Amino acid sequence: MAWGSKTQISSAVVVNSTTKQDASTAATLNPGEVAHVQVDADLTAGSSLLVYVQTTLDDSTENWDDSGQPWLILDPVTADPNAGSFLITGYYRFRLIYALNTGVNSATVSAWYRVNGVSL
Repeated sequence: MAWGSKTQISSAVVVNSTTKQDASTAATLNPGEVAHVQVDADLTAGSSLLVYVQTTLDDSTENWDDSGQPWLILDPVTADPNAGSFLITGYYRFRLIYALNTGVNSATVSAWYRVNGVSL
């Protein structure tokens, strides 16, 4: 099957703390589907963006994961925005949430995903 449409889940959110913040829109995967996620961050020197994936089993009154390790770390580079990608599979519903490694700067973050059309 083909890849689905590119869908934006975060649009120019400003991340400015070491506290997890600015959760993205949630996406639901069917069994066997894989989401290709890409995050763009306009970073200032001295901070790295930590991208966490939170998951839930719920459609409404969502009980999201409270903690976890970052799935992606973006560091300032000469190319702005700095983009990084990863795959998500095996979860029912996910969203991204962001934090900085230092609380003195800020980053502007946008993110998208595409789901492969394979559903079991």
